[in-house]
Amino acid sequence: MLWFLWASPAAAQFVDPAWAEQTEAAVRKHRMADVTVRVLDAEGKIAAGAEVRLTQRRHAFDVAFAVHDAFPGSYDSEGEGWRVFNAVSLAPLTGWRALRPTPDTVGDTSRIDAAIDAAEADGLAVRWGPVVSGDAFDLPEWAVGLDGPAMLAATRAHTAWVVEHYGGRVNHAETAELPVRGDRLGGAVLRVLALDHAAAPPRAFVRGVRVDGGWWGDGSFDAVAELERRTKDRQGIATLTVGQAIPPRPLTAERFVPGVRRLGRLGLPTHAGPLSIAGPDGWRAEGHAELVLRSLFAEPWVTGVTFAGVTPGEVDEPTAALLDEDGELGPSLRAADRLFRETWWSDEAVTTNGLGVASARVFLGLYDVTVTLRDGATLKVPLRLERATPPGTTGRELVLMPPGD
Repeated sequence: MLWFLWASPAAAQFVDPAWAEQTEAAVRKHRMADVTVRVLDAEGKIAAGAEVRLTQRRHAFDVAFAVHDAFPGSYDSEGEGWRVFNAVSLAPLTGWRALRPTPDTVGDTSRIDAAIDAAEADGLAVRWGPVVSGDAFDLPEWAVGLDGPAMLAATRAHTAWVVEHYGGRVNHAETAELPVRGDRLGGAVLRVLALDHAAAPPRAFVRGVRVDGGWWGDGSFDAVAELERRTKDRQGIATLTVGQAIPPRPLTAERFVPGVRRLGRLGLPTHAGPLSIAGPDGWRAEGHAELVLRSLFAEPWVTGVTFAGVTPGEVDEPTAALLDEDGELGPSLRAADRLFRETWWSDEAVTTNGLGVASARVFLGLYDVTVTLRDGATLKVPLRLERATPPGTTGRELVLMPPGD
């Protein structure tokens, strides 16, 4: 295989040019939409020669970081690296075991509340994580011996508590975390919990499960087989969250992409996370992160990614952290910033034609659309694009009329 090595101000990466172009073609098809703006003046007449600027503010694709002990003090929504994020994951703080030391008591929630406050202040979506777990290692100690009706009652009670106290403050929560082997919940319990989630506030609670190790390696075969069995058994699974730790050894598209495609055959919207992407050294870890992000962003059924840890102490391998020991951008965050804020980012300025129409193809997300007429009259409106359209087809259409003096 031919690899191309180039140097950039940020880093050097190994990239297969042919494979990279394939992913870019898929990205252009699945992650972009055509926007047509028709501009009229204050009298309702066609406004030719008006400037239309589409300035992207956020991606539609979720890009999250996991909050462990506290919301990062270095977070800066406009800073390099941090600017890629539009969501946070509270999963390290919200585990069933931590929140329920006994059946009748709730653990300390102050760090959860503080993290949600900080996220809301910066307009970040909040992902709760799995509400309960079927993994014996993540069960509360008092729940290890539960089974059948007792387990169902315990999981439903905790789910109801989470819905009551946080249903209006989080944007996404999965029904349960499931191990590939040794599930302690069982299909019947999962089905009932899925129904409970379906009846919860639609903004947040989804009929979904989280499974680790499904993207890559031999374990991905077992993870996909288990998920296939559960979906065929009608256990109420509508979405997936799948985590993966990429170890610090060489990774290629030939090794990673087949696992992605195995998961894709399930036909379910899937969030990738937590992701821990390491490498033998910093620059190869950045190459691994680029490979993983390109592979995922090119697939329309992948809805977002969550990075596992901000600091080296929050991940198993230091090269997988978003920040290094000095607080500088780590390999994964350098790759994410370069891709999500440069390669896959739109800031377009177009001019209306003689019919007062201007068109552009841009990445899905949240935009400011600013129109400036020849006489200087302006109008700014928000625009949210969430559905891709094939190139050359009719996408989102706007009719804008800036006010007169």
